[in-house]
Amino acid sequence: MTATGHLDSVADGRVVGWAWDPERPQRTVEVFVWLDDRFAGRALANRERTDLKAAAIGDGRHGFQFTGAIPPGTRTVRVTTAAGEDLRRSPFRLQAELLPPAAPDHDGITVLAIARDEAPYIEEWIAHHRAIGVDRFLIYDNASTDGTGDRLRRNPTLADLVEVVDWPSSRYAPTIGPQPAAYADALPALQRRGGWIVVIDIDEFVVPLADDSLPDLLARFREVPALSLCWKVFGSSGHVARDDDRLVQDRFRFAGRATLVKSIARAGAIQSIGCHAPLLTGGSPVDELRRPIANGSAAPSPSYRWGQINHYFAKSWAEWEAKRDRGRAGPAAGAPNWRRPDSHFAAMDHAHEYDLGIVRFRPRMLRVLADLFPDRAARARAAGRGSPRPGTRSAVPVPTRLHPETLRPSAGPVRGHFDVPARSAGPARLPAERPARVAGWLFDPAGRPGGRRTIRLRSADDAALDYLIAIEDDRPRADVARHFPGLPERITANSGFDVTIDLRAMPHGLYRARLGVRFADGAAWTTHDWTIRIG
Repeated sequence: MTATGHLDSVADGRVVGWAWDPERPQRTVEVFVWLDDRFAGRALANRERTDLKAAAIGDGRHGFQFTGAIPPGTRTVRVTTAAGEDLRRSPFRLQAELLPPAAPDHDGITVLAIARDEAPYIEEWIAHHRAIGVDRFLIYDNASTDGTGDRLRRNPTLADLVEVVDWPSSRYAPTIGPQPAAYADALPALQRRGGWIVVIDIDEFVVPLADDSLPDLLARFREVPALSLCWKVFGSSGHVARDDDRLVQDRFRFAGRATLVKSIARAGAIQSIGCHAPLLTGGSPVDELRRPIANGSAAPSPSYRWGQINHYFAKSWAEWEAKRDRGRAGPAAGAPNWRRPDSHFAAMDHAHEYDLGIVRFRPRMLRVLADLFPDRAARARAAGRGSPRPGTRSAVPVPTRLHPETLRPSAGPVRGHFDVPARSAGPARLPAERPARVAGWLFDPAGRPGGRRTIRLRSADDAALDYLIAIEDDRPRADVARHFPGLPERITANSGFDVTIDLRAMPHGLYRARLGVRFADGAAWTTHDWTIRIG
């Protein structure tokens, strides 16, 4: 006898039912979901249901729930066993009158944000969102002292793209913060304009993960009044000093997952705008799996199937200090929670995974940046050549807090060598009281894209002391290219590096140093270590 079961309901993006195998009642049955005879996904029938237990259907742990996108216009939902047999009541036919009406694919996208002293970042932020399909920007300038709003107003190329509203403290009541007051002020005009409203901060970047633009992403959710995307929180990546010339998305690549969201809502469906999600005139915002947003701010669990919000919360330590000192935009000035404690930096300095989701939009963003902000584009290009200017920053070892699979060996070793410090009879010594220079060469013979060149320092005495140092320096090495004539020059010609490392935070002792290249699915390392003594 094969597995049997029942398709109970299809509603609110969820397919619910049960399945079990009477001959092998302890086995968990896997079911397969089909939308108009196209495979949509699978689910395990292992959820506990008291009604099944009461009906003597095994131990009652045979329920399933499939949560996924059910596009508008879907007519039938089928659920089958692995043998291809339909459960009872499958196929389930959706009634046309119950389907939500399809909204227009794209009727304008406006980004609403409040900014204070964001001049080093706002031009890259505008260029990125323009590159992914945003039509207009409404920026409330909250008494900036660095010319954030003035710079945007003076740019003639932004006349029909960016609207700047002065927002000094005299414009809102002293008992509330500038952010909620700005949102309330903006809502009537946004609703007259219509379309989609994206509410984010200047340190947040919307990143479509499976589509070529934000309009394409929103077309997947034409029936929902508000879509909420989860944060991906980016840490300092070990940076201590600020570097206003390099792009934010180039400096910070280490991130962690989060349930907090930011939302994109239809203007006509908004009753009031919230920091994370709006209050709607009917219904509630949903995440990309069409799950309701809990408490107006968080998804049930992190999800990154269709999109994410890159949240560059902390940046470098120097930039964090500036952010901390200018206070938060939500609470009223002087309120107990107006000034962030330094514990927020530690809590948000994530380095669990290396995220390149935004990189595929980088060429398009650079073209927009050159068109709208040629000075900023020129600085970014100059900063990307060779090593950083002397004294700009020192690389900082980051404790290895990555998922284990990120550092597991992948196919094939890489080739590399430390020229400085030079190998000697004993361990090379690096001073801990001042920045130390490390130089050499490193390349991946296979030329795999997306690699991140890295120095790894592991304590010879304490396995818990394991540090990574990102190599963000490409230097010409003609000698290396000549030494490997069988490899393409694109792999070997710029394989050199020369970095300065700040070791003051590292415990003194003996370390094993190894060069490697990290990828999304693992890492490739040199086959031998160098022994280094710190301190």
